[in-house]
Amino acid sequence: MTKKGYMGLGYDTVKEGDIVAVVMGGEVPYVHGIMDGEVMKGVENGEFEKKRIRIK
Repeated sequence: MTKKGYMGLGYDTVKEGDIVAVVMGGEVPYVHGIMDGEVMKGVENGEFEKKRIRIK
């Protein structure tokens, strides 16, 4: 569960302090409460931060 109360699916290696990221263009973010476009609304109102990441 995140600090803001969101709950999602993850590996058993997930631990407190890990970052939750929703990748744009993905099918579905498996995080309860942000599966229907709420992330983009949260970015617009400042609740969430949008960052560009690079995966090697």
